[in-house]
Amino acid sequence: MNIKFNLLGALALAAVLGACSQKPADSSPASQAPTGDTGLATLNVDPGKVTGCDQDSWATSTVSWQVKNNAAAHVKVVVADPGSETANLFTEGGAEGNAKTEKWVQSGTRFTLLNADTGANLASYTVQGPDCSAAR
Repeated sequence: MNIKFNLLGALALAAVLGACSQKPADSSPASQAPTGDTGLATLNVDPGKVTGCDQDSWATSTVSWQVKNNAAAHVKVVVADPGSETANLFTEGGAEGNAKTEKWVQSGTRFTLLNADTGANLASYTVQGPDCSAAR
């Protein structure tokens, strides 16, 4: 009888330890876009990650935004090349919208959502990927 309880205890311990060593399942949807969220607005870039530095690895992305709590009625999305402080107008629109890029989005490309009236930064997102500074 003592062996039976020891065997049950060992099985229970193995089950607990096995559960502790497992990685939690990724509950996020596979298509969830990377997001910059400041509380004032959400800026999504999909895809928001590239896998390489060569032009074949660059992406065509959809940039979408949603301003919260009437933080701005008219916005601009500006984009800066990797390593550049200079941003250029990508698109503009209302408090909610989206726009598609051509195939020029690379690791380090930075999108910033601005209040068109005040210039205030509402949200930003930098495309993820390998460090390609040596390849530029």
